[in-house]
Amino acid sequence: MAALGTAADARRISDVLLGLGEGESPPTAPAMMIAPNATAIQRCFSAGTAEEILHRLSTESSEWAAATIATLRRMSPLSIKLTIEACRRHSTAGCSISDALVAECATV
Repeated sequence: MAALGTAADARRISDVLLGLGEGESPPTAPAMMIAPNATAIQRCFSAGTAEEILHRLSTESSEWAAATIATLRRMSPLSIKLTIEACRRHSTAGCSISDALVAECATV
């Protein structure tokens, strides 16, 4: 697969992504799923590394934390670390999901 090298390539990807989403932003998780664990989510996932996130989760005494640890342990450690880095890179207010996916496609 050839690397993306032109603005036209990036524009085509962005157009496809917008078309797939019918021009809409992705839906957000319902507040009822996040709200009960919001403080723990912030406390655990504000860690700088995947290892620290797992450590912080292990200090929580909730079903949510145990389920989250089980989910993370089934995943590739490298994919978790790459996801954390991608989240950092794309966390600016001006970065849309299309911008982030175009950048990730260029990385691969």
